[in-house]
Amino acid sequence: MAHQMGGEDANPSAAQLQHELMGFIRAFGLLSTDRTPCGQVMAPSDAHALTEIADGGLSQRELVDRLHLDRSSVSRLVDRLVSRAWVQRAEESADRRTVRLVATPAGQRVAASIAQSRGRRFNALLDAIPAERHSEILDAIRLLTKAAHADGG
Repeated sequence: MAHQMGGEDANPSAAQLQHELMGFIRAFGLLSTDRTPCGQVMAPSDAHALTEIADGGLSQRELVDRLHLDRSSVSRLVDRLVSRAWVQRAEESADRRTVRLVATPAGQRVAASIAQSRGRRFNALLDAIPAERHSEILDAIRLLTKAAHADGG
């Protein structure tokens, strides 16, 4: 198991963290490329991008920063959303070189559907955890997210 979890010198806690996170990623459905964990028929990255864009619009550069993806991946992702008529590119009036991504009315409807599905899924997750442990779970996730950002992730 040490070989599979990062080498013989791996910290046992780090190996356990890796094992648990990999199990959660699989159980939650994050490995799918064509369906979100909440059941929407689209790539999870597309759902995240549409959610960000539908919340008032943003530039492609801002989307790169929010999703922590490289520019070429975000460019292809935006092309998919535009081809589905969920997002449109609009030139900023002050700076013609900057393109603002905005959700179309259809994109707003899809984003709302994603939000509803996500809400149901996360409510179901929390319902399966004793209420007195909810803050513990949320604190652990906040700490992991902060550590991932600090690690450059």
